[in-house]
Amino acid sequence: MRFLADMGISPQTVKFLQQLGHPATHRQQESLERLNDAQTLAKACHEGSILLTRDLGFGDLSAAGAAYWPSVIIFRFRYMRPDKEEKLLLP
Repeated sequence: MRFLADMGISPQTVKFLQQLGHPATHRQQESLERLNDAQTLAKACHEGSILLTRDLGFGDLSAAGAAYWPSVIIFRFRYMRPDKEEKLLLP
């Protein structure tokens, strides 16, 4: 599986996914900090990536039919740390 991490996701989580053998990138690594939600979702769709985010707006865009792909994983915990994100991504 390919992953694209939004700005609210830790780069450490991207490294964790890469260590598991998944192609994973962070928006910051590609200097894409200024993309809006629709542009970010379009990038993930184009790449066939699963989008990792904390932003509920991506769920709204996906539900509204703005994209048929990718899946969007939204992390919504008060004190989200990279180790918690990693545990939630394990099978």
